[in-house]
Amino acid sequence: MPTAFLNIAYLVENQASKYVTVNTALDVIDAAIKEVFSTETASAFPFTVATPTHVVLVAGSGARTVNLQDPTLVRVGHVVIVKDSLGNAGTGTITLATPGAETIDGAASATITENYGSLTLVS
Repeated sequence: MPTAFLNIAYLVENQASKYVTVNTALDVIDAAIKEVFSTETASAFPFTVATPTHVVLVAGSGARTVNLQDPTLVRVGHVVIVKDSLGNAGTGTITLATPGAETIDGAASATITENYGSLTLVS
């Protein structure tokens, strides 16, 4: 189980023992989930991913560049999914660019060229 969920369970258990309302416990869980699964929509390009983001929905058309976050600023195993949300990659390539000397499977960049395509990256 991911650490964040273990922390939520621990927090809810400890808060429940102090007779905190169910709504308070749900607010704690909701805030933690939003922190765990953050989403950004890229609509102006080049677009730079904020740290830490988990899902990038790429809008727009034509050639687009998404600059990935610095992997040294996120934990090992951090997952980022980049998705062509409007189905325009077939006529306008989405390029994922790395910061500095970082690579994606040995390359300086990766591309999405299929309509509604996506790439999943793990740091």
